[in-house]
Order: sequence, then structure tokens, then C-alpha cells
Amino acid sequence: MFSLALYSSDTATSRVVQGLKEIDTIILGEFEAGSSMGIGWVYWEYTLRMISNKPIFGSGSGRFSTDYAEIVKNAKGWRAWVTDYPHQQYTLVAG
Repeated sequence: MFSLALYSSDTATSRVVQGLKEIDTIILGEFEAGSSMGIGWVYWEYTLRMISNKPIFGSGSGRFSTDYAEIVKNAKGWRAWVTDYPHQQYTLVAG
């Protein structure tokens, strides 16, 4: 029932389509800075790299942004933005 109501909402449908387009542009390398889904995708990608670098103990409390900065040090432009929050609580805790 909820899915049907969500599907019939023009606002919800347009936001889903917008999100999918933003993800598509990031994958194709055509990302425009300022897109919420686009930068979120990059944050998740780099955070997963952080997790793979330290899979057992992670970054620890308070070192997320320091370890994240190390991951993005060779990135260019907006991809080099350092964050202390990877756009999702689960990836923050895992990192």
C-alpha cells in the first residue's frame, strides 16, 4: 500500500529519478559538484577503501577525517574534499 502511494506521488518519483541520474553522472565521470547523491557516492566509495585498509580495528574514534584525508590525498577537485561524515551512519561506524 505504501509503495503504491509513493509510486503515485509525482514528488517522490521525481526525487528517485533525480537520484538515479546523479548516481549515473558520478559513474560516468560527469558529476557536477553540489549534487547530494553524487558526493554521497564518492564518500561511500572512499570510506569502503578506508575499511578495506583497516578491516579489523578501523580508524577508531576521532580519526575518521584523518584517515579519509589520506585516502583522498591524490584526488583532484571536489573528489579531494575531506569529510568526517560519509553520508551514512553505518559506513561511519564501519570506517
